[in-house]
Amino acid sequence: APTAKAPTFSGNTPLGLLLIGILVLAAFNRSSIAHTLSRYRSDLWSMRRRRNVFDDSETVSFRGVVILSLIFFIFGGVVMFYLPAQPAVPSFSGICAMMSLLAIYYLFQICAYNVVGYAFSDPMGRKQWVGGFMASQAYTGILTIIPAFLILFFPPWRQVMVVCAISIYIIARMVFICKGFRIFYTNFGAIVYFILYLCTLEI
Repeated sequence: APTAKAPTFSGNTPLGLLLIGILVLAAFNRSSIAHTLSRYRSDLWSMRRRRNVFDDSETVSFRGVVILSLIFFIFGGVVMFYLPAQPAVPSFSGICAMMSLLAIYYLFQICAYNVVGYAFSDPMGRKQWVGGFMASQAYTGILTIIPAFLILFFPPWRQVMVVCAISIYIIARMVFICKGFRIFYTNFGAIVYFILYLCTLEI
């Protein structure tokens, strides 16, 4: 006997407009995003305190930072909404709530890392640490776009795509933590402080 098709977001116009809108916005600002990702690539791991004399700019593009952050919030929110289980009834308000929660958590982390960096490092070390965090989240957002779309439009792939998205986040997080260790490690005693940092913030 035929059965009813499980409800999905495939016919949800507001969500579709939101997803397509952020990608169109990114396409129209591809030069800013390319410049920001180029700078983020070095911020993700590099410990260089002075930029190369041939680099075009010392700073990232504010527009690129905002768009990359929105990509992380939007597509990360999609994954978070589907993280517990396949919802019986898709809810646009529910998925927006997850996006908002992720944005608040992101801003909280930036504040926390700035405070810790101010207390335990010099201004350059703090800047490198916060820059590494923002870079890791930006690349996580970019790499989460495809899993998020597949979760929405191919519900049977939800579990695999959720695992894929979580793996991307964990790998980016480990890269960021490793950079933090390189910034703050000065001697063997610094390991104690690093463990406390892991317990209070990361764990």
